[in-house]
Amino acid sequence: MQLKNYMEQVVTEKLDDLLKDRTDICTCKQCRTEMITHALNNLPPRYVSSHQGEIYSKIDEMSTQYTADISRCLTNAIKVVSSNPRHQK
Repeated sequence: MQLKNYMEQVVTEKLDDLLKDRTDICTCKQCRTEMITHALNNLPPRYVSSHQGEIYSKIDEMSTQYTADISRCLTNAIKVVSSNPRHQK
């Protein structure tokens, strides 16, 4: 297994959940990437290099605080990016 930041996968999946029913927010590739980047820059990385490390990270993901931190950072990222989109209309 290659080195990967497991937090990137979790943030991307959670963003999909938060945006699935939102028609008032742009979900183009650039906006989504900026939302993910903004959130990841405000969350601690979770690097894994083995399948076992990924399992430990998945278990940690189940904690209430972990979920709340990710939701908080993503909600803020959605607000910031949707208020100031940098793409062409």
